[in-house]
Formats: sequence, structure tokens, C-alpha cells
Amino acid sequence: MPSLDSTEDQCIADFTLRKDTRLEYPGACSLYFDGVMQIVLEVLLGWNLKEQRGTEDGIFGELDAWGMTVEEQARKTLHAHLLLWSKRLAKMRDELFNDDEAKRNKARADFCESVDKVLSSSYTNNEWVVEHKCGARGKVGEVFKECNPQVLRDARHKVLCHDINGNVMECNECHEKVSTQDIINLALNEWHQNALKDENLTFPLSKERHDIAMYRTSYDMMSDCCEDDPFWGNEDVRRILQISGDNEHYALHGPRCFKKGEECTSGSFPQAACTSTCIHEDTRLDGEDIKMLEWYLLDGSVKKTAPWMVLPKRPLGCQYLNTHNKEISTIFNCNSNVIIGDASNTYYLTLYGSKSTQKEDSEKKERILKKLIRRLRRLQMERESNRVVDDEPSDYIQGLSMMLSAITASTSRDVVSSPMAHYLGQHGGSRFSASHKPKHLLISQFEGILDNEDVNFTLRRTNKSKADGTVLQWPDSSSNDYVYRPKRLEKKCAYEFTEMYEKQCYSFKDMDANKQDIIAPGTEESERYRFIEGHPGQEFAYLEKLKLPAVAVVSLPKGKLCLLKDLELDNDLPSDVVEDKRENYAKMALMMFYPFRELNDLKKDNSYWNRFEEERVRHLRGKETTFWKIGFEILQNMDDREMMMQKDHRTRARDPVQIETKLNVDEAKQKKIREIVPDITQFYDDEPSYAESDVEYGEYEDYEEEYGGRDHRWSHNTLIREAGNITTERLISARLTSDESIFNSSDSSRVQEEDIREHNGEDTSDWFRNRSFPTLLKLISGTLVGATDYNDIFEDDVMDETLSDDKDEVVDDDVHIITQEDTPLVQDTSSSCNIPTLVGVARKVAHQGEAR
Repeated sequence: MPSLDSTEDQCIADFTLRKDTRLEYPGACSLYFDGVMQIVLEVLLGWNLKEQRGTEDGIFGELDAWGMTVEEQARKTLHAHLLLWSKRLAKMRDELFNDDEAKRNKARADFCESVDKVLSSSYTNNEWVVEHKCGARGKVGEVFKECNPQVLRDARHKVLCHDINGNVMECNECHEKVSTQDIINLALNEWHQNALKDENLTFPLSKERHDIAMYRTSYDMMSDCCEDDPFWGNEDVRRILQISGDNEHYALHGPRCFKKGEECTSGSFPQAACTSTCIHEDTRLDGEDIKMLEWYLLDGSVKKTAPWMVLPKRPLGCQYLNTHNKEISTIFNCNSNVIIGDASNTYYLTLYGSKSTQKEDSEKKERILKKLIRRLRRLQMERESNRVVDDEPSDYIQGLSMMLSAITASTSRDVVSSPMAHYLGQHGGSRFSASHKPKHLLISQFEGILDNEDVNFTLRRTNKSKADGTVLQWPDSSSNDYVYRPKRLEKKCAYEFTEMYEKQCYSFKDMDANKQDIIAPGTEESERYRFIEGHPGQEFAYLEKLKLPAVAVVSLPKGKLCLLKDLELDNDLPSDVVEDKRENYAKMALMMFYPFRELNDLKKDNSYWNRFEEERVRHLRGKETTFWKIGFEILQNMDDREMMMQKDHRTRARDPVQIETKLNVDEAKQKKIREIVPDITQFYDDEPSYAESDVEYGEYEDYEEEYGGRDHRWSHNTLIREAGNITTERLISARLTSDESIFNSSDSSRVQEEDIREHNGEDTSDWFRNRSFPTLLKLISGTLVGATDYNDIFEDDVMDETLSDDKDEVVDDDVHIITQEDTPLVQDTSSSCNIPTLVGVARKVAHQGEAR
């Protein structure tokens, strides 16, 4: 690894080398990621893969289960989303809203203490000493204070954040606004001066040096190789550099922060400082009490709660810091955003982790293919209009375009990057994994078989033949496996049966030798059982207890397991509609959690509800039930999950900043045209790629009619329109030759400014300052394609022939403009203009001036 004392050139070289290595060896990136996630699961989370259970050694305590989804970051690097079920936190959460105030307060105190052990929203555990340029010196909280909440709210806005620019704190002495990054740099500078370092370091550090210091942190801290260095060996210094590089939210946000509106939804940054971890309930809405969320329970009661969230301890200077896990971020030098809260958080994280990424992943490839197809069609039309004779068949381009269209159609739903392709190859083609194996419980199939209806099944062939010589076949279905289960499993319900047992098939060799009873003797020691008489595959398959339990994935007939509130459990005189809902609900619940072999086993007095109500009442009174006890808890979970899907229950809690402030929509509209000219490259990725953008489709729906339904997100006009403040007088016309520069030198600016004032009668000197030469260069490099090497543009043989006196004079409009796909054309200069490039423009200027 490079030294922390490397020169800037060495830092840049290392940064470039690592980047190029990742691109060249994507499989290595996948293997490294896979190894990292294995360490996270087995070591940090303490999950025992062999025994399929959590241990107390995990950083989140003992886990019940986990689920993981692997995604691509802009089709490049891999990252994972994990959903964890913690035994410790789950038990505490149930008491957070206990009616008994003493129990509630104790539960909240214990819960917050546990949260502090796994979550962090601060850089270090120590307070920093800083000195502002006005002379104020002391701890951060003594020198600076947080701006009023409205400033924090404006800093979340898509437009107003540019005015705030991250300056959410101010000095108590001089009242100058400062950003959290300014605080960090002041603290680093203080530590550097105290360390009496001779090296010439300036803060903030360059991106490349910061990157080296960040990924060396875990190695340096564990090996103590920087122990003697008073600056680089300071744990607070290294942690600040590491966490700010991995978990700091960009003050001007990014395009993905505004997918759902004009305000940042990716963590709602900046967050207000918080002196201690607490549970925040959103109980106020415009001065009134917010509508409480109602949760219906199986005992007939209704539990009311307000939307709530966990506000972790957040010191001053950490307003833009993600809530992260210290251990994961420190060991792996990576981002580790951690969220915990009410039921809506679980709902959001589950949907987010299982969302499809194909639309985003395939966009770049589809856009390139579509552009190529349009280009081929345009060339074909040009050849037809010019009647150009070509050796190639006339329908070649059309056929190629059709083939590319077919490729696009057939692969649009299966586009992944190289690292993801390697990862999928290692994991059976799936990016999803979980702590427990899933098994399907098909209640619809159960109902159909018991009602003697036609159902779907798998038809299996055997090596046996009937008397007439036809091959013996049998219908295989999981419903028959349960209905014809062995008598030893008589008291097992379908749900428990699905989790604990699995069907296995005898081998042809064992069937020929009639070893069925030997392989499945039906004893507790063997844990293998034969199906009873009536099972279609009794002679061909047997039951075996799983070594590790699975998780049942339940498939229910739509609408038959209604919400608990629709059952009106406290109503002794229900309507006919409610009685029908009760019957259907009871039938579904009993089929899952009550042992049966036929439907009459689920009825009492010819009613499913009577049987379920009898079991429910016995459970509430603490008596033993035939109904699986855990089944009542699962039914409650199912209802809570369905309630979360109701629109009025998908309300996420607002943080204190949102409650105490308002969204300045009018002010945002007025400041749409800002005084600062933005660099046009802000609308591209950090590493611009051919036809790729983070800008969302929805932001340009208003332009569809104007543009005839075409997508112009990447066009020059759209970028100008999006910038908003680039008016006509600020645009620079593209000219091939000119006697005067489009920019002003320091010597000529005064004369030109005087000429303009005389001409317009007003001072327009700012007009020239708004013309940014670096911005123009970046615009050119981002929009024009072609060779950039000077020798490639001006080859001797090409220039000599182009500027030859024997060649007829060429009119400007006829000069061939070379495109990225073209090769230097000398003789043919009559083709129509395509996309202009630096190559073509340079040649045109060279030809007109007859000089290089």
C-alpha cells in the first residue's frame, strides 16, 4: 500500500491503478465482495451457518434470521442490503408503547442503550477542540451553534441547498456560516499543529490522499504501524477521515435524492443535532394531533400508536453523517447505512431490498443500441437520397438494425455488469439469500384437493410398467404429502409440517430391491417415514425430517384471509357479510395451523368459525390448544403486514425539522435562477459514460409533448433548460474562425467593458465574468467525441493532401465533419454533416487558414 507521506502524484497514480485494476478484473471484485459478506455474516453478525442460528457474539446481539439482497452500484461495484431480525431488540420493541408508564420508560431506556451499541451518527466519541479564523477557540459546541431548523429544511431542497451549500452552523463570535466539512478541517488542522508535523499538509486533503488514508485505516490501527506518528497515529484523526469518506452525505445531494419530490428523501439530510438517542413520535401535524395508527389484535382489542423513529445521538458537526455501524465501517472501510424504527421501516426496507434493478441496469445498453440503430437508418436514408453505389447489399443496414432490435428485445430483462454476472454464477443465478431455506405452502392447492377440484401437480415417471406395458406415472403435490402423512405426524399442522419435513424419492435401484421399509422404517431415530395408504407415490417416495428448519412461503387464495378489523371480533351480532368473512378467515387459518386430513376435521357444528373461535378463546385463557400455538403469533404478523400495505399506515414519521418548519416552495421558485453559474458537468456522473445519466424520467414528462415523445435528457437544450439560469446572452456561439477571442484577456477587458456600456447604456461587466473557460472546456470534452491526440488529428500525409494546391477549393459547407466511427476521409468531402468533433472542426479551421 502507498505511504501516507506520498506525494500528490503518487497518490493520483495509486488511485488510478486501483480503479483500472477493478475494471480489468471484475471477477476479483466479485470474489472479494463475497469474502467480505461471509465475514460479515459469520464473524460480525455471529451467525452459525452450520447450525442455522444466531449467537450472542454478534454485534447486533443474537439474531433470529436475516435476509440479503446484492445489487450493483451503477453497474460497477457490488453492495448488499441486509434485513436483520434481532431477538433482543424485538422483545424490547413490544414494550416501547406499554400503557404502564414505568414499564414504557424502562423499555425505552434499554432500547436506546442497545441502539447506541450498534448505531452511530458521530465521527468520534471525543469532543473536538477547534479555532475559528475570528480567534474563537474551544470545543465545537462552545465555538459554533446550529442554524435555525428552517435553514436545515432549506438545505434539503433541490434548489435551495445550493444557497445553503452545507453551511448549517455559525460561529458564536463572528456569526459566519460554516459547514460540517469546515468543522472537520479545523479539527484536523488543530491535531496536525499539535503533532508538530513538518510535512506541508493542507486541509481539506486532496481526494486521492484522503482515499489512501481512508482505506489504510483498518490496517494501520490493527498493526500499530503508525503508533509513533502523533498525527497519522491519532485514532480520532483516522476515524474522521475514514467515516467522512464513506458515510458523509453530499451537501448538494445527488439526483437520486430527489426521486420522490423536491426534498431529499435519502435519509433527509441534514439532520438536526441530538444530545442523546431517543424515540421520536410524530404526534403533531399543523398544530393538531396526528391521526393515530390503529393495529387490530387477535384478542379483539385495538392498539393505537403514532408513527415513530429512532433519533440517534448526533453531535454538532455531524448533521450530514449517515447512521452507520462503527465495526463494519472501520474493518472494511465502507459505507454501512443502518436503519431501525417502526413497522413502516420494515415495509420500506423489504420492498427496497427486493426491487427489480433491470430497468436501471439495461438502460445504458438499450440507449447505445437505439442510437446505433438510428444512426444506421440515417446513413441508409442518406445513401438512398444521394444514390450512392456500394458493394454491400442495399438492405444490409436495415437487416442489421432489425437484428440489433431483436437483441435489445431478447436481452432487455437480463442485463448485469461483469461483477454481478460473476456473483450470480457463484450463487446459482440468484442475488437473494437468506438464513433459512424457503419452502412453499400452497393453501389454494390444499383447498382444491379437499373440495375435489382440479389442481396443478407434477407428473412423475417411474421405472415400473403396468401390465399392458405402459410406464407407471403418479401425480406429485405437496398437499397429498400432508394429507397422507404418517400417523406419527398426526398432530402436526400443515405450516409446521412444511417447515420441518421434506419429501425424498427412492432410487430405482432401491425400488427394484423393495427396500422401501428399510430406507424409511418410520422410527424417531431414523426420522424417515413412509406415506400412508392413498398417497399416489407411496411406493416411490418417503418423508424425511430436515436437519435445519425451513421457512414456509404461504400462498393464499386472494381475499379469503381478510384483515382482523373486518372480522368485528367485539360484535356478537355480525352481519351476513361479516359472517362470510369469518368463515373464510377461519378456514384459511385452520388449514395452516390446525391438524387435519379432511375438511370436516376443521369444522365444529358445520362451521369453520366455531372451531377457530373455540381455539382462540382457549388460547387467550392460557389453556392448551390443538391449534398450533405459534400460529396465533404468525396470524398477528400477517395482519400487521397487511395493515402496513394500507395507505393510511404507510405514513413514515417526520423528524423534528419537518415538524417545526415548512417547505419554502415559493422561495425555491424565485431562486430557481441563481446568481452562481453552475458547472454543466454537475448533470453528469463523476465518470461520464456514453449515454448514461442519473436524471430521472419523471423530471422531463412536461417536455414529452414538445419533443414529440422523444427522450432528450442528454441533449444540449435540456441541460440548458435544467440549469435554468443560462440565459440567451450568456450562450457562446460556436464559430470556426474569428478575429477576436470569445474570452477577455486582462488587458482588453476594460476597453471591451467600456464599449459595451456605451452601446447598451448600462454596466454589463459581469457578463464576461459569467463566461467560465473551464466550464466551456468541460462542456466540449463532455459533448464532442473523437480523437484527442494532436498527432492523430494532424497526420502529415492527410494534411499534405488536404492542403494541396492541386486540389479544388472546398466550400465550408462541403467539408466532411469526422465522427467517432469514421476514419480520415480525404477524397470524399461531399457527405452530409454528422455530429461535429474536435477532429472535424480542427481540420476545417486548418483548411481555411492553410496552416496546421
